[in-house]
Amino acid sequence: MVPMISSSLKPAVTRLINPVARAAVSIGVTPNAITLLGAIGVIASASWFYPREEFFWGTIFIVIFALSDLFDGAMARISQKGASLWGGFLDSTIDRVTDSAITTPSPRSIRSMSKLPFETVTELRILSLLQL
Repeated sequence: MVPMISSSLKPAVTRLINPVARAAVSIGVTPNAITLLGAIGVIASASWFYPREEFFWGTIFIVIFALSDLFDGAMARISQKGASLWGGFLDSTIDRVTDSAITTPSPRSIRSMSKLPFETVTELRILSLLQL
């Protein structure tokens, strides 16, 4: 059986993330604030770059803001309060919202998709609706 990539990468990623998470907790930043900041960044990036068909830069900014999802969980585990039910719910819900922001095409990008075959546009629309 082949080991999962996440099982081999997780220790290395944890070693990189935990010092930053500890520093953020020590200055009073909350995991929920990081969750919301990351969500705002992802939604703003997807809303700004993708309709302008600047997919490279949009993806770069989305990846940067999506990394906050790694930090909020680590911060919750490190903090004195620990992880909360509300924090877990917020994180999970925000993940779905940001997924939708990335995959739901804007009216401008739908117009640019008119150059694509009808089947492709239909499949993209169905996939974006499934994210909601």
